[in-house]
Amino acid sequence: MKLPFKGAHGAPEGVPAPDSAEGGAVQARGAYEVDDHMVSPEEVAERYNVTIDWKNIGGSNGLTSQQVKDLQAKHGLNQLTPPKTTPEIIKFLKQFTNPLMALLLVAGALTFMAYGLQSPRDKNNAILAAALIIVVTLTCLMSYLQERSASSLMDSLKKMMPNKCTVIRDGQEQKVEALELVPGDLVRLYIGDRVPADIRIIETYDLKVECSSLTGESDLVPASVDRKHDIPAEARNLVFMSSLAMNGEGRGIVIRTGDETMIGKIASLASDTNTHRSTLQVEVHRLVWFVGILSFTVAIILFVVGLARKMSPLPAFVNGFILVVVANVPEGLPATVTSLLSLTALRLRDRNVLIKRTDIIENLGVATIIASDKTGTLTQNKMSVENIYCNMELHGGKGFTPPPAAPQASLERASHLAKASLMRRSQLGRTSNLGRTASNAGALGRTSNLARISHDPATQMAVGRTARPRGDGSFEFTAPPSNLGKPSTTLQAVQEATINHFSVQGFSELNSVTWERSSTLTKLLTIATVCNKAKFTFAEEQSAKDGKPEHTAITVPMFQPGSEDTRKLLGDATDCGLLRYCDRLVPSSLVRMAYKKVFDIPFNSANKWSLAVTSCPGDSNHQLVMMKGAPEIVLTKCSHHLHNNQEKEIDDDFRASMNAAYERCGFMGERVIGFCYRKISARSVDSFHVEGQGPPTEGLVFMGLMSLVDPPRPGVLEAVNKCRSAGIRVAMVTGDHPLTAEAIARKVGIVTLMTPREVAAEAGLPESEIDITDERVGAVVVTGSQLRNITTEDDWDDILTKPEIVFARTSPQQKLQIVENLQRLGETVAVTGDGVNDSPALKRAQIGVAMGKGGSDVARDAADIVLMDDEFPSIVNAIEEGRVIYDNLKKTIAYTLAHAVPEVLPLFLNLVLNFPLGLGGLLILSIDLITEQGPAISLAYEHAEADVMKRPPRDNKKDRLVDGPVLRYAYLVYGITTSVLCMLAFFTIFWWNDVPLSSVYNKGSDYWMFPDTQTDLTLTGTCKFIDGVERCRILSPREQSIIYWQAQSAWYVTLICSQFWHIWFCKTRTESIFKHGIFRNTVTFYGTAVSVAVMMIIVYAPFLQGIFATWYLPGIGWVPMIGTLFWLLPYTEYTKRQVRTNPDGWWARKMAW
Repeated sequence: MKLPFKGAHGAPEGVPAPDSAEGGAVQARGAYEVDDHMVSPEEVAERYNVTIDWKNIGGSNGLTSQQVKDLQAKHGLNQLTPPKTTPEIIKFLKQFTNPLMALLLVAGALTFMAYGLQSPRDKNNAILAAALIIVVTLTCLMSYLQERSASSLMDSLKKMMPNKCTVIRDGQEQKVEALELVPGDLVRLYIGDRVPADIRIIETYDLKVECSSLTGESDLVPASVDRKHDIPAEARNLVFMSSLAMNGEGRGIVIRTGDETMIGKIASLASDTNTHRSTLQVEVHRLVWFVGILSFTVAIILFVVGLARKMSPLPAFVNGFILVVVANVPEGLPATVTSLLSLTALRLRDRNVLIKRTDIIENLGVATIIASDKTGTLTQNKMSVENIYCNMELHGGKGFTPPPAAPQASLERASHLAKASLMRRSQLGRTSNLGRTASNAGALGRTSNLARISHDPATQMAVGRTARPRGDGSFEFTAPPSNLGKPSTTLQAVQEATINHFSVQGFSELNSVTWERSSTLTKLLTIATVCNKAKFTFAEEQSAKDGKPEHTAITVPMFQPGSEDTRKLLGDATDCGLLRYCDRLVPSSLVRMAYKKVFDIPFNSANKWSLAVTSCPGDSNHQLVMMKGAPEIVLTKCSHHLHNNQEKEIDDDFRASMNAAYERCGFMGERVIGFCYRKISARSVDSFHVEGQGPPTEGLVFMGLMSLVDPPRPGVLEAVNKCRSAGIRVAMVTGDHPLTAEAIARKVGIVTLMTPREVAAEAGLPESEIDITDERVGAVVVTGSQLRNITTEDDWDDILTKPEIVFARTSPQQKLQIVENLQRLGETVAVTGDGVNDSPALKRAQIGVAMGKGGSDVARDAADIVLMDDEFPSIVNAIEEGRVIYDNLKKTIAYTLAHAVPEVLPLFLNLVLNFPLGLGGLLILSIDLITEQGPAISLAYEHAEADVMKRPPRDNKKDRLVDGPVLRYAYLVYGITTSVLCMLAFFTIFWWNDVPLSSVYNKGSDYWMFPDTQTDLTLTGTCKFIDGVERCRILSPREQSIIYWQAQSAWYVTLICSQFWHIWFCKTRTESIFKHGIFRNTVTFYGTAVSVAVMMIIVYAPFLQGIFATWYLPGIGWVPMIGTLFWLLPYTEYTKRQVRTNPDGWWARKMAW
């Protein structure tokens, strides 16, 4: 597959057919299809039958009242249609349809029925039935409360809708409810207004809107009357409902309202998108069906066997059906799983991860790819200066370290090719050591002198170093200089403030500030500070409080190097980034007081520059004209450039050097700003307002360049590398420019391999000739325009199977398509997002992750997980917890299922061999619901095993919570062993009381268990003739009951104590318990202590002995349970060793769980 390369990296894109502008070859659901941006304003007005006075738009008639009424009848109110909701009572009742709950509920009802039919009635059956119904009801209530957090998506969207807006109707400008807007309404937008509908702009006065809720990008979008792009979202002559007017004002015609708006389309996608069942729900559903079928089958068999032995139907039904169901079904498992998930959710909350659906936690452990947004997630959503070009040298800003996980050869190739793509006169030869981490902070590559690499004085610069042209045309790479320019040595009150490897002058006194004695860098920073609209909010508030003009009441606290800058800024993102950076080197409050602004021309998209005229400190006869703007525009207005404080005429060498630095920064996705100045004779303020006598905009002196970028968040690179080691891919899906996206992706380690562009550069071929299936291509950067041209699933597969993927300029529909196609390939997808545009993909993904600080309410409602700190590493922490909870859930299930065989065996012995029942129903419930809960829940606190983030994600189709190895271990290895020990303890009590086995066998239906109805029992084999009279040992009903209760207590104690040993063996699956640490999880001690305490109370408390049919246990009854320790300890340790040393061996594959 060959991707269409036009537009992939910022080149002009072809004009798509109108009917495919939003759909392309693959029609995306919920596509926003309009063509009003393609036609002139006059045609739009005619199309919507609205009267506009094009000479005076503010005096237009607009729609008439009758037109509005007719259109409202046709289109309805300007609101979003709420989705259908399920009543809460139905949600609660649906919990009882769970097969496991339904089975227990039926068992409880039938037990009540049996109690009613019995004569005399057995109160234990009533207690058992009541306990079952209570357990079912409480479990269903817990599940309902857990799922109650229904999506309040539409409520969040309503909050984003404006209440009122300004329209022109019947020739009058008036305020109306936004709900009453109709297509064709003429709307006026002011700064601070929320856009009430989708509007075609017909007039603008520097109107800029903030569309982060729709696009995910925080940059202000300038509105325009003319179309800038064929895609509606990028046309600039359309503004969309829920956007915020942040600058200027404008007018436009409403073209879409309600559900037909772009946000309405996104809302419908989010509402219509089905939420995937979590892997835990799937696994629990499988477990429920397995246990249900198994218990029902065994219960039917034993019930039939009981009837075949001519047992009374009611006892056979109670013991042969109901108790078998109770014994097989782990009644406490739902509560245990819920407790484990809730505890993990609390632990994640402490790590700044809020879990909305606890069952989604286990999904995190199987995530195979993270589709991450860029702005605000991978980056700080805060523009920061990255590079400075001054004195014909490019100086790095903070720099970054290349991804350590990337292969060295790949890094060298990537570095070489990135440089080659910038060469304009000759092919760059291969260099080395450009991919290695420098020893000094933040450098990319080691400091070195390169041989002649080109006759072009282009900068092939690594971040954090300086590149200086030699006389022969090659470049010399040197370490970052200690200063830029030559600061004056005679200047008083100079302090050094070293930032980013170079020094500039700082000012401690206002009268120290002079223009002539400032270094070149200081002058550059001064222009960036003064020709800047951004403000520190502290200064603004203080100025308002003092009632003084800003320039006389600047009280911004100085930035202290080494501390975190927490001051807030107001203004454009670029201006804020420049001011924040400059203030670290030269105090902005002093600079702005010294260079008092006299006149300014704000930036506009037509000129692409802004200008300020200021006083000239130290020279009252002159003023300074300062300009900043697009470098290519600023350079055309300059005749000289400043080099080491000397004005030199601009020549070809300077142009080549500046253009190369500009291209290099642009290639890295940075926003580059040019700066220049001119010294003029002092003039009055009013003179600048006279037409034709404005400040000069030609013959200026070029100062330098500053590039800005939204820097990666701290810890993102390490988190991405951790994902790599865990076998998880990280893809970027953003609405930003592809160059910017790729640059950030390289910085954070998402892209480390070669892209088609780099392969083409290396091969000397056009990019269009490189197929992405080429084995040399390891990374792809795909734009939304290219996605629109994808026609087959194979084309999707070619992209999505690449190790490293970046999607740029994507729409909400395309992001949803990406998620769906990844899921089609069997991927478990985690999606991050913060805007309304992300909500469909967040809801569709198996794991939706929203931002807590910077995200919208809509995104948070659609997501399963909310990052309270907006940090990408928190996702990795959550994935680690997801893997840990999977391990701990599997341990819990293995531990819980293990008691099933010892609980069913006494029923088998009773029904088939007519032995007394070894374990009654209430004792079974006490185990399932009380004694096992503490140890099982304690596994939620178990620490991760050493290899948890070094394993690849588990295969959903093969690695199950309940699989063959788990069942073999629980039912055969542990179950049979413990059953034998319990049976040994049971019969040992009879032996201890001199009761022969023959007096126990086939006596269960008439003796031992029924103190109120049974008769005396003559023990076989005990008769002797004494004085000619045969004397036999006879047990009264009371004596029979006491011996039987002791025997039942022995079975009960042996099972619980075996589980006491068992919990320690279940603490790890692969690591030795001795290495993992027996004492690391202290909660296990508390859990087992509670379990043993409950057991002792049930066995020895007199007031409970009559209810549970227990009795004081002699010492001999405690001995058999020790066998569990001596058998299971060597077995489990050997199995874990086999997993570590021979994972492909038979024992590890078949016996390890």
